Amino acid sequence: MKILKNALIALGIIILVVVIYLATLNGKYNVHRTHFIKAPNAVVFNNVNDYKNWKVWGPWNEIDSTLVYNFPKNTVGKGATYSWKGNKGGGSMKMLKSEPYKLIENKIHFEGQGDADGYWNFKEIKGGTEVTWGMKGEMPFLLRFMAKKMDKQVGPMFKRGLI
Repeated sequence: MKILKNALIALGIIILVVVIYLATLNGKYNVHRTHFIKAPNAVVFNNVNDYKNWKVWGPWNEIDSTLVYNFPKNTVGKGATYSWKGNKGGGSMKMLKSEPYKLIENKIHFEGQGDADGYWNFKEIKGGTEVTWGMKGEMPFLLRFMAKKMDKQVGPMFKRGLI
């Protein structure tokens, strides 16, 4: 009985230390990549503004070749949605804002992992378009330790998608 009591006390101390550690972490993240694309701003914006195009240039198929996309009637502009499922999970996205040739804002839902805010900024520059693709949010309390890793994990995917 004494061994069980000591084990429970040790477990309680470990849990307390982990909770205190997590409470000291900032769970917010903002991952983004910017790339110059040699194409007119309207062409780049219109491509990103239609979710059906994302499966062509999005880097996610490299991670999970089993991805299946579901596209409803509206896949373009504000209010557009789509969802996906694969071996590595699923989710959905909704376009909250679409300002032609300037910006796009999305709400992304990752099944079992929470939500994030996606964003795109488009800037016309001589000879093409400067595009910034980003995602920001806050990790749930127990996953706060992952916030610092987001740039290293997601950033390269954004870069590949933009190239």
